[in-house]
Amino acid sequence: MQRKHDEAKPCKSLKEDDHTKRADFERKKFRRSLTIRRSKRNPTNEINQPSSSLALLLTRKDEVASFRSFLQSEFSEENLNFWLECENYKQTKQNKIRKTAVKIYEQYLAVGSSNEINVDARTRDTVKANLSNPNIEIFNQAQTRIFKLMESDSFRRFRLKLS
Repeated sequence: MQRKHDEAKPCKSLKEDDHTKRADFERKKFRRSLTIRRSKRNPTNEINQPSSSLALLLTRKDEVASFRSFLQSEFSEENLNFWLECENYKQTKQNKIRKTAVKIYEQYLAVGSSNEINVDARTRDTVKANLSNPNIEIFNQAQTRIFKLMESDSFRRFRLKLS
């Protein structure tokens, strides 16, 4: 009989240990979900306020739509469209990279294209030279230049208009 009691003890302590581990797991899970909920929450004083940075704005669909509308009124929507196309391009499957890269180049970087963006000739030529064997980073330099242009120019005016 003594033997059964000894065998039961490890099982009992194991169950207690499992209970403790489960409680710790649930506590951590709750903290993570609380953190996520807080980050998604929009404090009252931020309602209808534009993002403090262009990078933050570009992560929020409703603000991107508002910024796009502003850019349309200034006839400079191509910068935002190019930036977003580059972000989508980075998710392109390997078998479609070349076709997509050529399409983006022809639409935004080719001289005289209908949506030509304002980048220097060296950046444009670098992209063109790499079109024969493109990778997902082919537009990084042009995308960075357009981001900086939007940040210092149109995003600044956008924030002023909303203030």
